[in-house]
Amino acid sequence: GTSKEIYECKICQARKITSQPFSSVLINIEEHNSMGSALTNHTEATDVHGAIFCDVCGSHNPFTTWVSMDEVPEFLILRVGRTLSDGSKLESHLSLDETLQSQDYPGIGMHSDYKLVAVLVHQGSSVNSGHYWTHVHHQGEWFRCEDHAVTASSFQEAHREVTSGLVYRRIRNEIIAEALNPDDGEEGLLMIGDSVVIILVWSC
Repeated sequence: GTSKEIYECKICQARKITSQPFSSVLINIEEHNSMGSALTNHTEATDVHGAIFCDVCGSHNPFTTWVSMDEVPEFLILRVGRTLSDGSKLESHLSLDETLQSQDYPGIGMHSDYKLVAVLVHQGSSVNSGHYWTHVHHQGEWFRCEDHAVTASSFQEAHREVTSGLVYRRIRNEIIAEALNPDDGEEGLLMIGDSVVIILVWSC
């Protein structure tokens, strides 16, 4: 997808807008207990520290800034920010939504509703080590994919986990996801952060 970063002069409301492509979105969850709240906070306008030169006013003025989606992706990958300043991991539970309704997030500019199709889980006291597995939604059912084992799961089970990443798909077609054997050599690696966390092939 493509996001746009908007800076608005607090004196004359003139805007500076920059657009750039993105493959995933890092969401800060500190002081939030739900992804909905954290996602809303991610796009709220905040004051810029220090003055920025305004071309319209011809002077350095205070600005506010916020981000919004310009082009929505087929898959919306949300990386859950659990790394604290000391390198430790934030272990708080995060409430999840099975669907993201665009009308609930007007500031994000999604223009489309999204359905949860994968939940990444990390086990370990530090984000630099530990073990990953994934809950995947496939043809109306949830499955837990851990190493070479695939077992039945549910949204309720996935919801109880300490999530590290979420994958939502734009609601348009049914999702088909196959868990691959890493030895198959197929290019089906979905990257979140610096780790390979889901081994999937997505097809329409």
